[in-house]
Amino acid sequence: MDWLAHSIEDNSGVFFRFPTAELARPRPDWKAGFEVQIDDRGVDPEHGKRGSPLHLTGALYLLAPALRLASRPLGEWNTFDLLARGPELRVSLNGMEVCTCTAPAHKPRSGRIGLQTHHEGSRVRFRVPRLQRL
Repeated sequence: MDWLAHSIEDNSGVFFRFPTAELARPRPDWKAGFEVQIDDRGVDPEHGKRGSPLHLTGALYLLAPALRLASRPLGEWNTFDLLARGPELRVSLNGMEVCTCTAPAHKPRSGRIGLQTHHEGSRVRFRVPRLQRL
């Protein structure tokens, strides 16, 4: 999944393993699946702080921290490689592994992919994702 941020305030994410709209209707919940964060500031909105590893680019939002910031400079394309095989989840950014975890048992093992723009004015761009079945 390729993405490009224009401003340090851009905040976005890549959702995966989300239920279809029909399955989500009884209990719509954006936390049902997973989100790989795109926010080089690592803003924790609950505490109003920057630099939170759970909110930094490459983190599995509120689940597993990003171990390092591997984004390219603003205005350059970045590449996420996401591995989701059973409970194993891995995120690489620009060829560097930045996050790994074992998915909680209550989280889905399949689902849809989605792209997020967090707030008005956030201008993260995406290229068409490449999917590979393992």
